Amino acid sequence: GKLRITVNDDGCGIPEAHMDKIQESFLSTKSSGTGLGLFISKRYIDEHPGSSLFVKSEEGKGTTVDIRLPME
Repeated sequence: GKLRITVNDDGCGIPEAHMDKIQESFLSTKSSGTGLGLFISKRYIDEHPGSSLFVKSEEGKGTTVDIRLPME
């Protein structure tokens, strides 16, 4: 019993070299933005036992963020 939320985009994707750092604060490859989006999201999700956040990305093709939350 988990609720699954999946967000996909067809943007530029995340470079392979940054994938292990994407949940760090203030990391951004864009000229604008704070680099806090995934960092804050991961912190909120981690506060709920049994929840998880997965990121899959391919440079030049886009990114998928998969969030799973317990139903109870």
